[in-house]
Amino acid sequence: MVDEILGDQTEYIGNEEAKKWKEKGDQFFYQDNYTTAIECYDVAIKIDLRYTHAWNNRGSALLKLGRNDDAIASYDKALEIDPLNYKSWHNRGNMLCQIGRFEEALASYDKVLMINPENVYAWNNRGVALDEIGRYEEAIVSYDKALEIDPNDSAARQNREVALNLKNKKPTSPH
Repeated sequence: MVDEILGDQTEYIGNEEAKKWKEKGDQFFYQDNYTTAIECYDVAIKIDLRYTHAWNNRGSALLKLGRNDDAIASYDKALEIDPLNYKSWHNRGNMLCQIGRFEEALASYDKVLMINPENVYAWNNRGVALDEIGRYEEAIVSYDKALEIDPNDSAARQNREVALNLKNKKPTSPH
């Protein structure tokens, strides 16, 4: 789960000092010490304002502390720097889903899938957002896409079953 949140961070080649602080922040994040993690990410950002991974991980730590507005601001800053940062789009979508802003979450997942169409997590989470707004048929399509990419994805399989059941229980409006 933490790997899904923080993602693979190996592509950063920028300032080594900033990278060290980001990695310290990651260690505190893994220990559930989110306040100290944020402090480390803040130092990394002061050293390198364009360090998208520090902005992204800062957002994830803020989210863990329930500081949703600050979290979205951090994700948005990472995306301002690098609009193709699918990890920040994905984390932004997860956060928006958690606070019930499903249409906005859906837009974020769609951005992930434009950048990285094989992202199983984004297909699954897109389905969850669609379920929450009653768009079950579209949700099932998203889960099917996730299962096409990874037939062993148990979350997508289970979510598909839930969506199918909800779709079948949905009252039809008279014509």
